[in-house]
Amino acid sequence: MICLSLIAATLSENLRLVARYAAYVDMLELRADYLLHGERAELDRFPRALPPGRSGAPLPVILTVRARRDGGQWHGGENERRQLLLHGVRGGGYRYVDLERWLRGSDAVLLEAAAAAGTTIIRSAHDFDAVPGNLARLLDSGSCPGEIPKAAVTPAGSSDLLHFVRTVSALPLQPRIAVAMGTAGFATRVLARRLGSMLTFCSPENIDTVVAAPGHIDPETMSRLYRYHSISGNSAVFGVIGNPIMHSQSPAYHNRRFAEDHLDAVYVPFEVDDVDAFFELAELIPIAGVSVTIPHKQAVMRYLAQRDPSVTGAGACNTVVRSGAARGGWKGYNSDVPGFLEPLQQAAAAAGWPELRGRRATVVGAGGAARAVVYALLRQGMELLLLNRTLDRARTLARDLGASGAVRCACLDDSAGREMAGYADLIVQTTSVGMAPDAESDPLPFYQFSGAEIVYDIVYTPPLTRLLQRARDAGCITVSGRKMFEAQADAQYRLFRELQLADSAPRQ
Repeated sequence: MICLSLIAATLSENLRLVARYAAYVDMLELRADYLLHGERAELDRFPRALPPGRSGAPLPVILTVRARRDGGQWHGGENERRQLLLHGVRGGGYRYVDLERWLRGSDAVLLEAAAAAGTTIIRSAHDFDAVPGNLARLLDSGSCPGEIPKAAVTPAGSSDLLHFVRTVSALPLQPRIAVAMGTAGFATRVLARRLGSMLTFCSPENIDTVVAAPGHIDPETMSRLYRYHSISGNSAVFGVIGNPIMHSQSPAYHNRRFAEDHLDAVYVPFEVDDVDAFFELAELIPIAGVSVTIPHKQAVMRYLAQRDPSVTGAGACNTVVRSGAARGGWKGYNSDVPGFLEPLQQAAAAAGWPELRGRRATVVGAGGAARAVVYALLRQGMELLLLNRTLDRARTLARDLGASGAVRCACLDDSAGREMAGYADLIVQTTSVGMAPDAESDPLPFYQFSGAEIVYDIVYTPPLTRLLQRARDAGCITVSGRKMFEAQADAQYRLFRELQLADSAPRQ
């Protein structure tokens, strides 16, 4: 179920939000700690004012007045908070009421009122710093008979997320709410049903940029983009790994394609700071395939049982799919190579170049994306200058590709403009500089465009970077990273689709 956390300051505004999202949600949580003081008297009447939900039946509501120690916005005293909870429960319209674990033993009056009203207790615990070692006990319904246990915890990284998924996957099937907050835990919100949680929480979009908890998205995105209600134990899970990752447009692209092809699959972003932990997680969920972005395009290669020639040639991998049922049976591809070349060849034709061979290019950066770019350009017969802030890393890239004699390496600093003058037919920017939220940065602030260059920035958020804007203003032909993104994403999607169709085919 999708549960919308209502965080507006007035009951009337919360009702407007319910009307806006009613087609996407199955349950509501009224966060009364966000309400203005003058709104609280009508709290008991709120459930009866609600429109029907997706099923046509009244939407069940959780009443929550979250204390500040648990991440809430309550500024009054504790006795006043309990009286407000009591006032709401005695109104009789709330299906659930959220009571923190630390209230146990001192909440007899609330428990009595809830029993009289037919309201079920959700017994919650929150950790905004870690995934606690006692997570299994927090989610054990045996520790709170007749109540629904809830744990909202915060993985600090991939190892914590692995601990979270391993713990909840081992629990017996019973009603519970398990939430991994923040960007590191985002995937668990989309995969909540797979992980045994009775619901996932969402927040309204653009309520003064406030969300009820770290990692919330709006219900329409959860329902339409991720097709939350269609995800089952049989759904194939794909994703994109990187750090940072929440800016990625890959979920929008691949989930749209899955929906158009009516495939039982979902594509989720995973913020990964530990590749080892991620591949263990991939076996637990399990994950069928992933796109790979900064900074993991080389780190994933040690997990590959098979490598496409594009991976071997570029020394980097941006697509990993299962190559068999055995644990660790992964095959790697590099769709960056054809994805990079397709828009470049279109730009070269627009510039009147009969071919790329013999042209001279500057490549900025020496990471995983740069490897695919350098490999692709060398295969086209171009002469290259490779710029990187760490010169040794640029030399290592050239050596790894067997191109030490064919690639000139130099340090990326204010003096690099002189080097670039001789390699300025094409300039390719492969670093993350200029990517949102750092969209005002320019990786080549010292370089003055002549207007004769083709300038290619592989960053695609924003589609027009500061570098490309300067190049366009100077009269250059420019290539946005969005074009490369779409070309390489299409190649990835065809691999994912082939795998999913093969897995869903009837076995003879």
